[in-house]
Amino acid sequence: GNRKWINTASFVSPFSPISLLRSLSSSSEIPPFPVRIALVAATTALSTPALPAIGVVNLCIRASSLDPSARTLVCANSTAILSFAAWTVLPFCYEWAPILLPFAIGNGIASGISYGVIDITTASKAFSNPLSGGFIGGFTGLLAPAYLYAPAFRAIYGEDVSEFINGFLSFPYVMEISCTTGVFAGLAIYPVLYYPIHGVKGIPWYNFSLPVCLSSIFLCYYLYSPFDDGLPYPAPDESYVQKDQIPLLSLIWRYNPNSSVLEEYTLSGKGSWLSKEAKKRNSIDHDTDLVQEGLKLRQLIQTRASSNLFDWTPEPTFDSRKVSFLYYTFASHECGDLEEKYAKHIVPIRSELGLNERQSAIFATDCLMEFLVCRQKSAVWHSAIRDTRNHLNSEMSIVRNVFVNSSKDMNRASIGFADEIDEIQLASAAAYVWWMLLHKNKDPYGSIGDKEKSKILMKSIESELQLLVPKIILRRSDERTGETGISIQNRLCRNCDWIVAGRGERDDMISAAMKEWSQAKSLHTQNKRRNLVIKTALGGFLGGLMWFYSNS
Repeated sequence: GNRKWINTASFVSPFSPISLLRSLSSSSEIPPFPVRIALVAATTALSTPALPAIGVVNLCIRASSLDPSARTLVCANSTAILSFAAWTVLPFCYEWAPILLPFAIGNGIASGISYGVIDITTASKAFSNPLSGGFIGGFTGLLAPAYLYAPAFRAIYGEDVSEFINGFLSFPYVMEISCTTGVFAGLAIYPVLYYPIHGVKGIPWYNFSLPVCLSSIFLCYYLYSPFDDGLPYPAPDESYVQKDQIPLLSLIWRYNPNSSVLEEYTLSGKGSWLSKEAKKRNSIDHDTDLVQEGLKLRQLIQTRASSNLFDWTPEPTFDSRKVSFLYYTFASHECGDLEEKYAKHIVPIRSELGLNERQSAIFATDCLMEFLVCRQKSAVWHSAIRDTRNHLNSEMSIVRNVFVNSSKDMNRASIGFADEIDEIQLASAAAYVWWMLLHKNKDPYGSIGDKEKSKILMKSIESELQLLVPKIILRRSDERTGETGISIQNRLCRNCDWIVAGRGERDDMISAAMKEWSQAKSLHTQNKRRNLVIKTALGGFLGGLMWFYSNS
């Protein structure tokens, strides 16, 4: 029945943070020295976005003190100036507060140092005089811009902007305006910090001042922390693209042999198909014409890049909003060659003409490769050449119809191939010979003389192929960025599934393919001559008919 209440405070460890802070405090109401410094520093950091608004008003007052006409103008528009500072500058600065994080850190450190010096020299009576707030603010306005902004910026963004800041501070009256702005801000902050620093009688400091200090630190974290998508850097529009938008900038239509239809293919990186999974991951509608979306995005970027009337050099586009912010904010102020430093972040923007040209080349290469695969599948090594040819012609007609229909779909990009598929089909016969000669040269048992003859013949066939289909990507050296593995040479080396048991059979097939190529070339030449004669005769007939009607 005789119970005694135990004082749990006696069990607090003497080495806990609260105990250590209590030992530094001379009174139960006044917070200890570290807490007072933290209060001043955190509150100054919180008020940093308000300093530009005070600076605007300060600048107008400074201008009015130098020129009578400016004084009259400022006095007449004082309400507009205050309204602009309070309703435009102030909300804007707090909205973009994460950008001001280096300046907030510099101001917080400078104000904490200045308060600590005054507190030590005045025996903890730093805030007994209202002017002490103005003194701390003025000292912060002198110390932070000159010595702390650049190191804080370097620590956060990794950029040395000391030259830019020193150049800005060298302008007339900048340091004076910074100092007086700090004085006004310090005088405004003084009543806010008076009770948290001096304490409230009868309330222990850890029940009042410590929660205020922790709340200020939390508000600083909330105000200056990045958003979910990164810091909201104020970069120019279309000066950067998101990671998931980069494939759209080099998107083309390409024939997919697996589905036998045209699908979106991006030339970014090493080149890849834009799969359904990628569309789903990037929240892209399956029915959206992404090639047209990429065209619109390229046009917007190219319009902005060429809008500079004073510089013929196109403005670069980056893959990061942060890099774009750093480049377009500091590159023009000689703070180092940021464009060279961030060269890996520059996104190449292909011209519409160049992208269409590569789309045409890849389509022609895919078409030729399909004819080659058709020839390879139709090659019956131990059957009569006549039977093989009949089977090959039927297969070729199927492939030709597929690509004629695909070329009609390509008209969406103003590229048609219906008139060129005959030449591509003809070139496939030569490419088939070139393919077999290529593998013949890899035969370790072949003679040097045969290999040299094969190389000479291959060069001759390559010249004819380039004349017949100039767009074709034949060798690895013809591949460009985003076209890895597209060349005929690369694809044939990956799909080498024809093997001849004996060298004699292989030589017979090469001779038969050469004969077929010669016959096809002769037939194609005859058809071209016949078409030319027909067109000439038709043109002469129409011309004569027009002359007859004009003279009758």
